[in-house]
Amino acid sequence: MTYPSVGSCLTTTFCSTARAGEFTIPNLSSFKPTIHVKRSDVRLETDFNGLAITVFHLPRTKSLQAGEDDFWIKQHGPTDPEAALANHFRINNPPLDNALFSYEHENAHRPLTKTKFIPRLTRAAKAAGLNPLQGHAWSISLGAFLST
Repeated sequence: MTYPSVGSCLTTTFCSTARAGEFTIPNLSSFKPTIHVKRSDVRLETDFNGLAITVFHLPRTKSLQAGEDDFWIKQHGPTDPEAALANHFRINNPPLDNALFSYEHENAHRPLTKTKFIPRLTRAAKAAGLNPLQGHAWSISLGAFLST
């Protein structure tokens, strides 16, 4: 089911200030485990303040070919990325070696593509009576929503 993967991807990219392209796949046939974030690239750690953080190892980013770690901490309310990720794992249960936001489709797992992610956000915005956004405007808009 794509909805939990889309919601989890949205809250993860916002709360970790990452690009959607770092957590989605360009197209269905382009997933490469050495380049794209997988479920096995997620780990739990404790920061220097003793807070639990969820860390995502991005094997490669737009600006860093060697990759980097990105993270978020639990938030309170309906946009909590921890709850969204747990829901995604519960419903879609992507294999460890598959794309992080893979979802079940016809008895197999399909990676969440950017071309599936953005149109789903557009449909949700229209259904909520909002103007659809493009590119980085999604993060800016979600940030405005969270700050109210």
